[in-house]
Amino acid sequence: MARQRAAYNRFALSYEIDAARRRDSWAARWLEPVMRHVELAGRKRSDVRVLDVGSGIGSFAGHLAHEGFDVWAIDIADEMVERTRARLRQVYGSDAQSRAVRGSFIEHDFASEQFDLILGVAFVHCLPRPVDVLAIRKMAELLNEEGIAYLTTTAEPDGQEALALKDAMRGERDGTLMRRYRTRYTPAQFIDRIRAGGLTPWSWPGYGAPVELDSLTPADAMPIFSDTHVPGKRWVDVVATRQGALLPVPATDPGVPEPTRSDELVPVG
Repeated sequence: MARQRAAYNRFALSYEIDAARRRDSWAARWLEPVMRHVELAGRKRSDVRVLDVGSGIGSFAGHLAHEGFDVWAIDIADEMVERTRARLRQVYGSDAQSRAVRGSFIEHDFASEQFDLILGVAFVHCLPRPVDVLAIRKMAELLNEEGIAYLTTTAEPDGQEALALKDAMRGERDGTLMRRYRTRYTPAQFIDRIRAGGLTPWSWPGYGAPVELDSLTPADAMPIFSDTHVPGKRWVDVVATRQGALLPVPATDPGVPEPTRSDELVPVG
């Protein structure tokens, strides 16, 4: 945990540089796969409680706060939390101090709080096995009955876990290079971990019925997207619900599929 905190404290400045290029301005597009289901659930935005787990500098948290959602955040690194607070302060003023907390998601006591949307963008892969499943299980417990989670990771050819170098600027020369812990999942392994944590992962192309995912789901039905900024890098972007809950989709088939998301809109890890 100390190594992770130190690494992500160092990454904060590079993330801010990247925010000026894309992180803040692209936040809405990166969240498209999950937000369409949140909107279809039919709640007023101010009634939708959001928890951004591993919030980083707060690009997602800040965007959703400006959009009228009730946003909360947690991150292990002090520098990341301060930058998240700065973005939330634009909407919540002094309340931003309590809305963004520094701590371990696994260890933090949320008391009886429940959330309608939990974001775990590029978060679970920062945890070792079996702690990753414990984190997902905690997300499942914190979700309201009809809540939605959004979990993303890179798609890897084999599952490995070890200390690994990370470039905070995604391969660019001005990035901060640090060694931190990283679990790498194949898409099927990631789906298995989500299911083991008590969430049901889904794929929905924008028409018809959503498809419940498991480790036997064909690769072409997995929600996998290419990252054009880093050649050969792909992402698994999974929308999930509590077990037994259905994914909100239109009551009737619109007849025309929604356009698929552009490759350049893949989340940053």
